[in-house]
Amino acid sequence: MGARLQRRSAKGRLQGDESQRRGALLVRREFLGVTDAFSLFGITARPIPDEAELKERYLRASAAAHPDSGVGDAGRFAELQEAYRVLSDPSARLRLLAGDDALAGRLGSPEIFLLVGGTMQAANAALQGRASATSALARAVSMAECRAAAAKVTLALEAIAESRARFDTRLRDLDARWPAVEPGELAGLASDYAFIGKWESQLREAEFKLAHG
Repeated sequence: MGARLQRRSAKGRLQGDESQRRGALLVRREFLGVTDAFSLFGITARPIPDEAELKERYLRASAAAHPDSGVGDAGRFAELQEAYRVLSDPSARLRLLAGDDALAGRLGSPEIFLLVGGTMQAANAALQGRASATSALARAVSMAECRAAAAKVTLALEAIAESRARFDTRLRDLDARWPAVEPGELAGLASDYAFIGKWESQLREAEFKLAHG
């Protein structure tokens, strides 16, 4: 009997945890949901909103809600900022439109992943070599290694730019077909944008460090 009670108790805890997770997800989606984020600025929900209109409405609404305006609302100001950030980012915007299917987005391109991984490995090795160089000869060798690594970073960034251009073409296609698109299409492109954004950030940081040693 004691074992049955323990199993029931454990099951109850698991169900309670799952309920809390679902509740947190619902609250987050209510705050950053498709309807809320787009309707907050009174624009139509779609893959590519009118950027000029979105910016104009954001500036007008945020100016009125700014805490320093005298009649502002700090909570609404923060909400407007977050909604604008999400709607301005293709990956976040597509995740909103995809809804629950955004969780099933695929991983990024394996070719770009391997390219970025190898490039970052070379860059980090060059930076470590430069930091540990003490003699004139070691410094000369490390400088050559940094130049070679910087060239690899440039090539990787060019590959990232080409990928982003292809993603932008897919985004325009989704917008042209909207709303006749599958959630999986939105989720997949959202993941692609997210991965190249992360990789580009890593490469830009390496590029800066290699150039300013």
